[in-house]
Amino acid sequence: MKKEALFIVNPISGGKSKLKFLKHLNSFKFKNLKPTILMWNSSEEWKEISEKIINSNYDIYVAVGGDGTVNLVARNLINTNKILGIVPFGSGNGLSRHLGISMNPIKALNRLDSNFETLTIDSGTVNNYNFFCTAGFGFDAVVANAFAQLKSRGLFGYVKTTIQLLGRYVPPTYKIESKDFACQKQYYIITVANANQFGNNVKIAPKASVNDNLLDLVAVRHSSLTNLILVALKLLSGNILKSKKVKFKQIEHLTISSEKPFYFHLDGEPMKEIKHAEIKILPHSLIVAI
Repeated sequence: MKKEALFIVNPISGGKSKLKFLKHLNSFKFKNLKPTILMWNSSEEWKEISEKIINSNYDIYVAVGGDGTVNLVARNLINTNKILGIVPFGSGNGLSRHLGISMNPIKALNRLDSNFETLTIDSGTVNNYNFFCTAGFGFDAVVANAFAQLKSRGLFGYVKTTIQLLGRYVPPTYKIESKDFACQKQYYIITVANANQFGNNVKIAPKASVNDNLLDLVAVRHSSLTNLILVALKLLSGNILKSKKVKFKQIEHLTISSEKPFYFHLDGEPMKEIKHAEIKILPHSLIVAI
């Protein structure tokens, strides 16, 4: 008997058209899955889709999009026996890359239609909002906010936005507290990672594991533009933790606060400014097809 699969397709993720993929999906001769396809054209329609995910009982729920789409779908599957599938179609696809899912949407679809394995992974929360890949505070959150407003998405747009903001951003002073440490400094980037990367294999947390019951804190101290560029080069080479400008801790619970409001993002999606963030790990809370 074929498994019932609900495909939730984000029509705009990553700035990539899904028309070709949808044609393939509609004509694909499934061996093991029986597909139902859902799309939305505005944020107002998402509530109805979310309710359908919560109240239905498909064998697998497949997010077709980037990390933001994965987040939207996965938050409805937390602490249930429902399985998340991913067909990567975003700008960075950080969680998919960490899990070893093919970046070729057709190959990812073929894999889901075969006898896929599952992995139960951790997730995190910031002020009770879920994230599955990374949560960011500081420069990367400012970039995420600016990037979300671009008409043209994709890696080029992200790099261009980053370069434009690099020399202009001045971070506030953050107070970071956990059960075994506390610090108060100007941090340029503060990332709390479940997976090892932002996306595009840019590994902000090379030691991160999605099922170790821990989140990885990577905080980059504010410095001269030259030093920040050197840190960026270590980031691109996967060696960011070797920088003296970087603080690294593995944590279960953490708070970040500042007198000035600061942006944050969840899996690349910008959120409203806040002055206090409480971050927690949700161990083994999501079942993912890999």
